[in-house]
Amino acid sequence: GSVTGTAGALETEGEDKAILSGKVELKYRDMVIHAERLVLLRAEQRVLGEGEVVLDQGPRRLSGKTLDYNLETRTGTLTDARAFVQPDLSFTGKVIEKVGEKKFRIQHGTLTSCTGDPTPDWSFRMTSARVELEGYAHIFNTTMWTKKLPVFYLPYVLWPAKLDRASGLLVPNIGYSERRGEYLGLAYFQTLGRSYDTTFYYDWYGKGYYGGGNEFRYRPTAGTRGETSV
Repeated sequence: GSVTGTAGALETEGEDKAILSGKVELKYRDMVIHAERLVLLRAEQRVLGEGEVVLDQGPRRLSGKTLDYNLETRTGTLTDARAFVQPDLSFTGKVIEKVGEKKFRIQHGTLTSCTGDPTPDWSFRMTSARVELEGYAHIFNTTMWTKKLPVFYLPYVLWPAKLDRASGLLVPNIGYSERRGEYLGLAYFQTLGRSYDTTFYYDWYGKGYYGGGNEFRYRPTAGTRGETSV
């Protein structure tokens, strides 16, 4: 594919190197890169960007302070970076490496599915992670946060990064009641095919109260849906 784009200024160093600056926009196949300054190395099919770098590829967006990216292999590294890689998954990192079409490595960052809130309801803060879209996130040395409150530490977490629904434990609810004491709410979600699912709930209170429940949902056709709870 050919590289096209616009910039406020363009310099060339021989036939291989082009230096673009001033609101740069570069397009290559299904990718669009914005930056304040960008160096294009034609022979290597490589771009070096800095200054509010944004890389868009379909529904995925990567942004950061600097970018080192290979256009042909679609792999590269961003610093002080943020990624929105599907409708309900985002992560940040001091360094984010895109090592494959759907694979990322994160150093010293966060991960959450609460993408619309600057202070998400829950998030993981970790020293490192490996994320494979439509697979799982392997998160190491992590602390789970609820809003601005650290909840608990885990040396390792396996978290689904799937586009479709996936069975598994849901994010715990934590609270306090003067009548019942500390509160911990756990839930397990189970898919039952494309049209049905169920969720089991367990509530624990510090003063000896316990509770359980179940929710069953169904949507067999576009015009039929419902749920039952106990």
